[in-house]
Amino acid sequence: MENKYQHDLNLTQWVNEFEILTQQGEKTTFDIRIYQKLIEYYQNEGDLKKAIEVADSALEQYGYRVDFYLIKAKILLVKKQPLEAMDCLYQAEQLHPQDTEVLLIKALILSELKDKNTALALLNNMKTYVGQSDLVEVLACETEIYFHAEEYNKGFVTLKDALRANPYHDKGQQLLSDYISISRHYKSISNFLQEMLENSPYSHFAWYNLGHCYSNLGEYEQAIDAFEYAFLIKPQFEQAYIDCAETCVLLQQWDKALSIYQEVISTFGEEYDVLISLAECAIQLKDYKLAKKYLNQSLTQDLFGEEAHYLMGQCFAAETKWHKAIQCYRRAISIDETSDTYFLALAKAFAQIGEFDKANRNFKKATSCAPEQNSYWFEHASFLIHHGKVQLALEILDQGEISSVGSDLLYCRAAVHYLLGEKTKSIDILAEVLEDDFNTHHCIYALAPAMQEDRDILSIINYYKGELFE
Repeated sequence: MENKYQHDLNLTQWVNEFEILTQQGEKTTFDIRIYQKLIEYYQNEGDLKKAIEVADSALEQYGYRVDFYLIKAKILLVKKQPLEAMDCLYQAEQLHPQDTEVLLIKALILSELKDKNTALALLNNMKTYVGQSDLVEVLACETEIYFHAEEYNKGFVTLKDALRANPYHDKGQQLLSDYISISRHYKSISNFLQEMLENSPYSHFAWYNLGHCYSNLGEYEQAIDAFEYAFLIKPQFEQAYIDCAETCVLLQQWDKALSIYQEVISTFGEEYDVLISLAECAIQLKDYKLAKKYLNQSLTQDLFGEEAHYLMGQCFAAETKWHKAIQCYRRAISIDETSDTYFLALAKAFAQIGEFDKANRNFKKATSCAPEQNSYWFEHASFLIHHGKVQLALEILDQGEISSVGSDLLYCRAAVHYLLGEKTKSIDILAEVLEDDFNTHHCIYALAPAMQEDRDILSIINYYKGELFE
């Protein structure tokens, strides 16, 4: 962690120095390694224009270095500027005409220029003389070209050859990851990976890809095992930890997810999103003290993290500290005024302290933000019923049914008509909804307790209950 901090500090200093010098129109004179780090930094930041500026500065100082021409050509290729990339690559070819990487990038540029046949011919020629390790690079490049032409199955055939030759080839495994997403052939790819891992069990990326296949097949326990193997083999494989934890969350394995997220922050340092995930797990485990600890840490990362403020409110709500919860929800809303979730939470909190008007207003805001969410209309109508505003609840249901549908709304409507003394209408609605969704009918008892003792109501419920179990 200390080394990472020092590295980040040095990188910040190099970035500042580079930007000051270039703004002043002065030449930079950095070490080769610093230029490489600066280019990598700007690429990670998505500032490819600035990355090219660094590459140009490096070439002014180290014009004899073929690697900076290659880096610049690859960035131009990412920017979809193949002609400029080819011009840059020409300079590299003058220095090293038969360099393997030069020829591979040339093939990719030709592919981008819609000259697939020339690109493949170049690669086929390379296959006749390159060594085993370079052959894998050639096959991976050929796969990229097929994928670029949307000939995915041809690409997969080539990719299998590459990965059989070297199961530890990260680029090949990344291409396989892309193919998994595109083809959705989860079963056949998982079979291929299992076969590969029998002979090469320490390929972290292969385990990671297998985890995604299992996850997409709904085999979540096996997915968790595969992701775990991936980060146990390579402890710096952060995404494997994250995907493993997220799969645990899907299975509601909160303890295990919490433990994995804790490993993430101890290994890679504190990140806002991971701290939020930790807090969510702690909330599910009803450890609100721990959740608040992580949320406070997340707010040191991002003071305007609305999700952190909302979750802090959820902690206080669970502890029935409603006024503190309200403060947190209001902070979240001040940052994001479009979140239906935040308005609903605020409405419920106001309801708990008897602030009818404020609760009612915020229920309206929640349904306004997400009118398609039938549960919000149900919550609002239920709130009004419990406060004796039955006619107003009916109006809310009328509004809600314009933009949302759901059996809960029909059950609520049945309860409203019953409370208004319109039992026949209530029974008609029940007859309609019980046939489609019998199991939700218990919600009417919380809205209109007398329905639980009413023989006519129980009669129709028992009728459909009988049909359900016939």
